[in-house]
Amino acid sequence: MRKLFLFVILLFTISIVNSQSINTQSAYNALKEFNRAKNAEEKQKQLTAAKKFIDDASANSETATDGKTWFYKGIIYVNLYRSTGNTDISLFETAIQAFKKANEYDTKKKFTEEIMVNVDTIRQKLYEVGVEYFKQNKYTESMLAFEKSSTVYDIINKVDTAVLLTACVAAERAGRYDKVKDYNIVVMKAGGNSADIYYSLGIAYTKLKDKSNAITIIAKGRQIYPKNLELIKAETNLYLAFGEDEKAMEQLKLIAGTDTANYSVFFAMGALFDKMYNDTSRAKEVRNQALTSALKAYEKALKLNPDYFDAAFNMGILYNNVAAELLLKANNLPNDAEKEYQSLKKEADTNLDLALPLLEKAVLLNPTDLSTLIALKQIYVRKKQVDKAKTINDRINALQKK
Repeated sequence: MRKLFLFVILLFTISIVNSQSINTQSAYNALKEFNRAKNAEEKQKQLTAAKKFIDDASANSETATDGKTWFYKGIIYVNLYRSTGNTDISLFETAIQAFKKANEYDTKKKFTEEIMVNVDTIRQKLYEVGVEYFKQNKYTESMLAFEKSSTVYDIINKVDTAVLLTACVAAERAGRYDKVKDYNIVVMKAGGNSADIYYSLGIAYTKLKDKSNAITIIAKGRQIYPKNLELIKAETNLYLAFGEDEKAMEQLKLIAGTDTANYSVFFAMGALFDKMYNDTSRAKEVRNQALTSALKAYEKALKLNPDYFDAAFNMGILYNNVAAELLLKANNLPNDAEKEYQSLKKEADTNLDLALPLLEKAVLLNPTDLSTLIALKQIYVRKKQVDKAKTINDRINALQKK
C-alpha cells in the first residue's frame, strides 16, 4: 500500500515538471504562429499568448534556470516592444534582462550567436531613441535612453564607452551633473583617458560643490595634458566657483596668452579685477591698479566683440560707480575745502562722460534691460539732460507694467 502511494506522488511530480516545460514549449509555438500570422489581430493574439506562457515559465523554479526559457522571453519581449510602436522602453529592459539570464543559463552556448544579434539590435534601437529625444531637446529622456543603450553590453561584461560619453553630453544639457560624474567614472575605469573626460568630470565635481575631487581630477588632467586649453579653463572655473580669485586670475592670464581672440576670457578678467576694485577692504593702491586693469580688460573684450552687451554694461557701470564714489567723497568734505570739492566733482563728471556712451550702447544691444535703463536715467538726471531722462523713464515705466 505504501509503495502505491509513493508511485502516485512520483507521477504527480512528473506531471508538474512536464506542465512547466510545456509552458516554455507553448511560448515557442505561439511565437512561431506570431511570425506566420498574416494580419495584425492574429499577430497580437499569438504574441499575447506567448507572453503569458513565457512569463509563467520564467517565474517557475523548474524552468527558470533553463537558458531556452529566457532566450524565448527575450525574443517575445522584443516583439512586444515593437508592437507598441517602439514606445514602451520597459519592454526592452525586460528583454535585456532575459537575454542576460539566457546567456548565464545557456551553458552549452546554443543561443549565444542569436543572443548577441538581438542584444546589438536592442542597443542600437535604444541609441536611436536617445538621438530622437536629444533632437527634441528632451535631454533627461535622451540621457536615460543612452544610458540603457550602454548597459546592454553588460551581458558580455563590456562597457560601451562611446555611448556613455554621448550620455554625458545629454546629462550636461539636462543639468544632471551627478550622472555626468557617474558616466565619466565608469568610462575611466574601463580605460578611457582623454583630456575631454578629465574636463567633463572636473566640471561635474565643480557643479556638485565637491571641491576636493574637483581639484584632484583637474590637477591630474593638467599633469597629463598640461597645454590643453579646456582643462585650463576648467581649472579657472573651479577657482572662480570656490572664490579663489587670485588663482583664477593666474589661469585667465594663462588662457589669454594663448587664446588671444577669446573675448569672454578678457571679460572674465575684467569682472575679476572689477570685483577686486569694489572690495573696500583692499589697499587703495591695489584697488586703483585693479580698476585700471578691469577697464583695460573690458575694453579688450569690446574690441574683440563690439556687440558684447555684458562688457559694455559692466564697463559703463564701473565708470558710473567710480563717479559715485568720487561724489560721495566730495560731499563729505568740509565746507572750506572748495578747491578739492571742485576737483573731485570734475573727476566724477569725467567718469560719467565715459560711462554714458557705454550704457547707451548697452541699451541698444539689450533695450529691455532695466538695470541698464535705470543707470542711464541717473546719468541723464545728473547731467541735467531732462528730455532724455524722461524718455528713459517712460521706457522703464512701460517695462515695469508688463
